[in-house]
Amino acid sequence: MRTKSSRRSRRWKLPTSPKLSLPGLLIRADCSTETGVGHVMRCLALAETWQSEAASAEFLTSCSSAHIGRRVRSAGVGFSSLARPHPDTGDLPATLERLTQLTRRDGRRPWLVLDGYHFDTRYQERVREAGWRVLVVDDGVRSTRCHATLLLNQNINAEQIVHPCPGDALQLLGNNYVLLHPSFMAWRNWQRPIPVVARRVLVTLGGGDPDNVTLRVLRALEHVTVNQLEVTVAIGAVNPHLEVLKAFVAGSRLRARLVLDVRNMPELMSESDVAVATGGSTYWELAFMGLPTFVLVLAENQRDNAEGLRGAGAACTLDDSDWFADGELASHLTRICVDQELRRNLSRCARTLVDGEGCTRVLTTVSGFEDTDFLRSHCKVRSAVLADGVSIWHLANDSGVRLNSLSPKPIPLDQHLVWFREKVTSTSSSVWVIDLSGTIVALARYDRVDQDAVEVDFAVASGLRGRGIGPALLAETAGEACRRMGATLAKGVVIKGNTASERAFVRAGFSRAGEVERKGCQCSVFQLPVSKSIDSPDVRAFH
Repeated sequence: MRTKSSRRSRRWKLPTSPKLSLPGLLIRADCSTETGVGHVMRCLALAETWQSEAASAEFLTSCSSAHIGRRVRSAGVGFSSLARPHPDTGDLPATLERLTQLTRRDGRRPWLVLDGYHFDTRYQERVREAGWRVLVVDDGVRSTRCHATLLLNQNINAEQIVHPCPGDALQLLGNNYVLLHPSFMAWRNWQRPIPVVARRVLVTLGGGDPDNVTLRVLRALEHVTVNQLEVTVAIGAVNPHLEVLKAFVAGSRLRARLVLDVRNMPELMSESDVAVATGGSTYWELAFMGLPTFVLVLAENQRDNAEGLRGAGAACTLDDSDWFADGELASHLTRICVDQELRRNLSRCARTLVDGEGCTRVLTTVSGFEDTDFLRSHCKVRSAVLADGVSIWHLANDSGVRLNSLSPKPIPLDQHLVWFREKVTSTSSSVWVIDLSGTIVALARYDRVDQDAVEVDFAVASGLRGRGIGPALLAETAGEACRRMGATLAKGVVIKGNTASERAFVRAGFSRAGEVERKGCQCSVFQLPVSKSIDSPDVRAFH
């Protein structure tokens, strides 16, 4: 026999699964010798994936290299130059004007991507005030408030960083969102050979390398005690030291070649046995290819990422205090070249970090913002697992969630994780989430309050409220939660004045059942009688 909650859930089902629904995309990312080209190149991966879905993408960029403009245009992505970047006063008006032009051209308002540390709080705030949706790509080094519709941090341990954001920001955190170029996907199932001795070394230290660390690495490689060593150096488009490096290679006993503005990076990585790199965006390409990597920390904003990689067993790392001494780097490089087991473990751990679907996940999330039918068809309702703890912590600390909570103070992560483990493993609780392409966008927690009743608390990510997610989650899960705990009644308690939650309970089939006082607040009580015989799957489409 079907319960009221299971009957109501059918009204969310769609006859077909809609395709991605994407407007245009404008990317503001700049490059120079000092900042390198990583911001532009990872956004190019996003832009090419975006265009593969028949939606337009283009760059508005301040860039000192003609190579970059040609690279972007050759991929079929629009490219316009900006004379000087923010904080120059001409940047923001030019960006807003281009967004307006794209709206007139396409008939839909585009999204704006901001990737760069110089796009500060005020810049982001003014873009949002003008009504545009913004994807901010962040590396977790900002201490100021981030005004984003979506915030993306693709780095390891990003989930454990508190990113100050407005209440309506949805955060895409961790390696599931690595912006990997589509050219790498052909290598998804490739098996890397791990030779007894690594003789082919790839050196790639970013697009700029202003301090010419590449030269120091080459000097160290001259002293690596491995016969027949072959070195390939990928030179970035804005590297100012090309002539110096050419002169060194010409006069060195090292068998080395320089490759400028690499277009075939997957092939180059597949032909190498070990890499020397920084902890920037190129590392994620190396990880996907399973290339054992020695990560050099060249800037403070790379340190946390490098420590996370070392902790995951995915890279050997050195910061400047370790390797600036003469011969120290050569000793470390010799070790990684001759230790086959070390390289095998590094390769295996690195490949677990990046699956190559990051761009697709971002596009799916954006489509969910654009199209409610798409959102409903691509969400999954499932039981929460321990691995969801940090993601649920971010949702629970959403400013809108805390505002409507009986305990409005922010929750410390360590305290939350202890509490969450107890809830997930307890037979007196049942925790459910809605998962949108790896991002938890809603939560429902049921706790036993007496022999026959459970009480539910739910939350929806602010940026996706008003889309029917809350009512659907309650309708999908109330009966199953009661069945698991042997209850026949689900209750909800809502602070009076929280009309959105009250409507959600009513739409999910709950009825108003009086009032109660909780922690000094007057609350409305809602309840839903359910049958114990409901039989529903543990993972299902949100419909």
